[in-house]
Amino acid sequence: MKKLILLSILQLFVITNLYAQQTNDLRGVRYYYSTPSVGTFGTNLVCFKPEFIDAANDNYILSGYTHIGFNTWATTICLNKITNSIVWENTRENQSYSDGFSIAPDNKILIVGGNIENDSLEIVNISSNGTSLAFSFIQTPQFLLNEFNRVEDNKNMANGYSEFGNIAKATVLSFDNVGNILDTIVLSNPLINPSLVIQHSTGNKTLKYKNGYLTFGHLMRQLATNLPNEYSSCPSIWHWKNDSVLYAKEVFTGQNDQANDFCQQEIEYVDGNGREFVFTVRRTLGPNDATYNYLTFLDSNLNISWEHKIGTWPQPWDYDISGLKYDTDSNFIYVTGVVWNDNIDEQKSFLAKYRKNGTLIFFKYFSIGQSQISSITALTLLNDGDLLFAGRGMHSNGVRYFFTYRTGPDGYHEDGAYLGLEEVLVSPTEIGIFPNPSDGIFQVSSISTEPMRITMLDQQGKQVAHFDLNELSSDNSFDLSGHAPGVYFAHVTQGEQHWVKKLVVR
Repeated sequence: MKKLILLSILQLFVITNLYAQQTNDLRGVRYYYSTPSVGTFGTNLVCFKPEFIDAANDNYILSGYTHIGFNTWATTICLNKITNSIVWENTRENQSYSDGFSIAPDNKILIVGGNIENDSLEIVNISSNGTSLAFSFIQTPQFLLNEFNRVEDNKNMANGYSEFGNIAKATVLSFDNVGNILDTIVLSNPLINPSLVIQHSTGNKTLKYKNGYLTFGHLMRQLATNLPNEYSSCPSIWHWKNDSVLYAKEVFTGQNDQANDFCQQEIEYVDGNGREFVFTVRRTLGPNDATYNYLTFLDSNLNISWEHKIGTWPQPWDYDISGLKYDTDSNFIYVTGVVWNDNIDEQKSFLAKYRKNGTLIFFKYFSIGQSQISSITALTLLNDGDLLFAGRGMHSNGVRYFFTYRTGPDGYHEDGAYLGLEEVLVSPTEIGIFPNPSDGIFQVSSISTEPMRITMLDQQGKQVAHFDLNELSSDNSFDLSGHAPGVYFAHVTQGEQHWVKKLVVR
């Protein structure tokens, strides 16, 4: 009874903190929360990190975890996307975490994660109003969860690995919509190379494919019997139906280097349409531990069509991918994450957009608001093609917050703000506007001779000017000198391309 009372008090504590303060601005919605004992926003703060996000009717659902001191609480939050208000919050047992959730057709939410204290798989079924309908701990000491996702209307998959002595094998658990385990599928590796000493295999995500499913993961293998502590890993895929593996292969990425003994490659994010798939691979090379991320596209025959290194900033800058979406209606691919440098304690988020053929459309770096540290931690694609981000940040005064942000497919908001901040790097396929800042006279560098249309918006999203540049030459300019000094946003359209540029008039 005491435990139940304490649990209720702590849950109320989190809910109270969560509603402490909410601010809306042109860049989206930020939610601030801190402990009541502080009185003002200080350093003693709880921090919610959204790791998964999706939309249900008029609401956004965020799932992640909340830190309270040294404790971790699995937390699910529902936000109304019309009013930008918190509808409900569901916080669960101490030392729990979430590895994904699924929204059923009736808007019930199935969340699968784990509990550190109970060493168990945690399954929670939540109603559309945030009430926990079912809550269970399943003792599965052999199974370690990586990610959970819905693959069909009535089919949910939890991916990870099971331990068999000192050997780990990729494993998939299937669930119904209320959290009952239907099947346990162990994906062994005899079809890949029976002579390899496989130390570890992991399933990261399962997607529908032809007459069965594809499970993406990686293999970790011992280099040689006389090198027990030396190993390499490689992305791998298994094609299976029921409990039978029909096909399995290693997918070599990053210069197709099969011989690099110290090459460590692990799939992080996967998306697809049932025929073609795209995934990100984190690749660590050799003795200097240089780490790179690759975006890889598989065709309908599961062969690599193309791959690109993600990001251009050199070491010690490091890229951490946090989201990948393949819009199969428009054939665009979106990648988001964080680039950071521990040496100077600096980080920025980024958004990259590719065509299905691998052509980079843009790659842009930004920060959220005026935060000292902010990072996107989750990404989803909405039905209308818009992008929905979630993440967390911290101001220089120690105030922490989590945020949501919605943009169009080119990363701009209706108010004209490109994720709210200045552009740091633009790809060669982008137009340029300079000088910036200026006294109001700007020049445009074009990527083609097509006519260009420029619509100027102020910070409130009001149109203040419009320019049609019909005959582009080496000297293309437009004039804002008659407008008040301040920040403006230029919506530029040329052919099928669209950009948003922030301009400063002095």
